[in-house]
Amino acid sequence: MPLVLMHGMSGFEQIGSVGYFYGVRDDLTAQGYLVFATEVDPFNSVARRAEQAALQIDRILADTGAPAVHLIAHSQGGLDARYLVSRLGYGDRVLTLTTLSTPHHGTRLADAALGYLPDFAADPGPVLQFLDRLSSRATSTEVNLDAQLADLSSRGVETEFNPATPDDPRVRYYSYAGYTQASPFVDHARVDLVNPALLVSYLALDSLAGPNDGLVTITSAHWGTFLGVLPADHWDEIGQPLGVTGRAFDHLQFYRGLAQFLAGWTPPPAYPYADQILSHLP
Repeated sequence: MPLVLMHGMSGFEQIGSVGYFYGVRDDLTAQGYLVFATEVDPFNSVARRAEQAALQIDRILADTGAPAVHLIAHSQGGLDARYLVSRLGYGDRVLTLTTLSTPHHGTRLADAALGYLPDFAADPGPVLQFLDRLSSRATSTEVNLDAQLADLSSRGVETEFNPATPDDPRVRYYSYAGYTQASPFVDHARVDLVNPALLVSYLALDSLAGPNDGLVTITSAHWGTFLGVLPADHWDEIGQPLGVTGRAFDHLQFYRGLAQFLAGWTPPPAYPYADQILSHLP
């Protein structure tokens, strides 16, 4: 069955030779898999992005003749995929949905940007500056950052999205979280060191909500059958920037293992040391 990669906020399918899931599509294709990637508005609501993805999945099914697909979604892409399955009625065309660091219970960074947190309401500062820099680079004609942030907020996900978007019993749901940290005094062959560009958001989220990958907490990433913790920050999880990840995580090897698991050949990829580290955290 085809594998379909779905990108997150600020994402893209391909810019020149650079894919959002860096090198993943070519690597899995070389292994004999049918692999596709959707491209939706980088800064828009979950509903709008899911509608755009649905049209592309229709084309994939028509072109391949396959009855269904496996969805692999990063970050907001996982919410798009859940909306696609539950609200747009694609449960009969999706075999599995695997989400990677998707904010299934919202992200406090969106809460801070929207002024939902008293300590941040007066001056969300770095959070808004970070988001403004991202959205200013958007090439899409449709940009609705306010709607997107509302969809990603804890309030938006827990009180509106989740109750209205139940799992489809025909679909198997899997999830991974990512974990990074800022200490230079650990074994970086087994524990990730956060990318400097994510340091501010990592520290803010760590103080607000606990262990995270720089943008999404581990607890928020849990959905369906939780398969474990990746020793990777939010960018390492997709092989960015440009294939350079931390020493603890080989993203191409991970996606190969995930594809084999979805095909029913092997157990899912696991990183026991990352889980062990987390078991000792408060």
